Amino acid sequence: MRRMEDYMPYNVKEGVITVGDHTMDYAIFGKGDRPLLLIRGLNVTRLRGTVKALIRRYKTYVDDFRIYVIDRREPLPEVITCEMLAEDVYDGARALGLERVPVIGNSQGGMIAQYLTLNHPEMVEKLVLNVTTSTPNPVLKKNVEEWSEIALSGDMAGLVDKFMSMLYPPGKEPEPAPPGELPTEGLKTHPPKEFAALAQSCLTCNTHDRLSEIKCPALVLAGGKDIIMSPEASVELAKGLKTEAIIFEDLGHAAYETREYQEVVRDFLLTKTIGGLNIMKRILSIVLTVFLVIGCLAGCGTDNQQNEPSEESSKFSIVTTIFPIYDWVMNVLGDDPAGAEVTMLLNSGVDLHSFQPTAADIMKISTCDMFIYVGGESDEWVEDALKEATNKDMIVINLMDLMGDAAKEEEMVEGMQEEGGDDEEGPEYDEHVWLSLRNASLLTGAISGAIQQMDPANADLYQANAAAFVAKLEALDEEYKAAVSGAQFNTLLFGDRFPFRYLADDYGLSYYAAFVGCSSETEASFATVTFLAQKMDELALPAVMTIEGTDHRIAETIIQSTESKDQEILTLDSMQAVTAKDVENGATYLSIMESNLSVLKDALKSEA
Repeated sequence: MRRMEDYMPYNVKEGVITVGDHTMDYAIFGKGDRPLLLIRGLNVTRLRGTVKALIRRYKTYVDDFRIYVIDRREPLPEVITCEMLAEDVYDGARALGLERVPVIGNSQGGMIAQYLTLNHPEMVEKLVLNVTTSTPNPVLKKNVEEWSEIALSGDMAGLVDKFMSMLYPPGKEPEPAPPGELPTEGLKTHPPKEFAALAQSCLTCNTHDRLSEIKCPALVLAGGKDIIMSPEASVELAKGLKTEAIIFEDLGHAAYETREYQEVVRDFLLTKTIGGLNIMKRILSIVLTVFLVIGCLAGCGTDNQQNEPSEESSKFSIVTTIFPIYDWVMNVLGDDPAGAEVTMLLNSGVDLHSFQPTAADIMKISTCDMFIYVGGESDEWVEDALKEATNKDMIVINLMDLMGDAAKEEEMVEGMQEEGGDDEEGPEYDEHVWLSLRNASLLTGAISGAIQQMDPANADLYQANAAAFVAKLEALDEEYKAAVSGAQFNTLLFGDRFPFRYLADDYGLSYYAAFVGCSSETEASFATVTFLAQKMDELALPAVMTIEGTDHRIAETIIQSTESKDQEILTLDSMQAVTAKDVENGATYLSIMESNLSVLKDALKSEA
């Protein structure tokens, strides 16, 4: 039997938050210094008195994180929604001093976490959605109605038995908790009507059509034998998030209590870039196992089948990460006489810095003939993916390697806000190489040479296509030079990240900005805003610049801090959020750079 002293290393803190006319219990525990917000699922009991059980249940996280758990409000209204519960969590988290934090949502907690992320994206650093859904399905509806009926009959003991029988598949039941870890004094259960209202609130979750608004890294997991929510619910949720669900086939609804499951979540939360390290290796092993099984089955055809290459198999495949690379490849291919299959991985509006490859993405990389990526800090996940490649003849092109000495170190200019966190080891290079027309010409030539090597029969055509495209790039470069030379101003000021270092250096432009190009910061300090506003006044600049996106709060604050308060907000497109639909609608690298030239002329007051 454990004593309370055994839990002292976890620095347990419990209390009550008062918000308006209601209160919420909370518990904080864990030995780590990283905050983690855990949103529990539907429970018969309230939070108070369960902290020992929580430490035991989430033991994989307690060494690395300081875990915050906030209970449902008390009293509860007769009718409540998941979105209302999300607002309660937000209020409670702010009251506890949380500003930006990774969030885990289990079951109903996952529904609440989705609304929290949608309505308060600035709070959620990473999102883990366990055994949950984005819209009610028949399985959940049936269960909610059954639970509500049992609760309203007053048979709470029967309800608990029903819950326990549905959480775990046969043979997967957990070991009984030691007596010292059973719920302690002060434990309260929800009254029958209150529980029924909470259960019914599960049916109010309807986020599916808004999932594309979630931009933070997200991980979706489920148990393959979940009879409360169904694993299909998680699969559909993952599709809406443009990712892929990880399904633990032998586990049920309480899969999130197991060590193997929690280790995947922990690795995801601790990795700096999403795809890399342990979680990538786990996904790779799952995907490649499936691939090998499919390959074996495909090889078990009838004796009449011949091993001659089909027309389909003679085609080659090229996988690119970002839109500019995809566009350059398509320009080199032209009419594509070999019928190449070209994939753009970052096709849903998620930028390079927060991209999370799906299992399908990893499969494409593993088997493709050519893989082209940027090669900067945001692509740390690539190394693990390439180690597991099944096509050992794959041609791999790293743009940063091609740049050689022309790659520039990320620059901290005067007034730019420094990021917190650990010091970087060695120089950090600016990976936004595609925003220079001159770099684009160089890199297109290298890509063309590689494609010619892969398909020598059409080499002359690829070379001619590349030459024609480079001629257009060079002509546009001349237009940029003329615009800058005929401009009234020579300085750009960004109330945003600054990914345009290569473009600025090409034409001798000076710049000031709130953050470096790869920064994850979203809130500028008072000192940063004040400095930039004073520069606006000092240089009499006509516009504050931003990159693509709808959040112009920093730019607006800078303008309101200037003397005249009448400057424009202008946007340069860094091509980090181009979607497949944009490409379908006619977006090209050249068209976007031409639009950027028009914006640049307005910003610099150029008559050229």
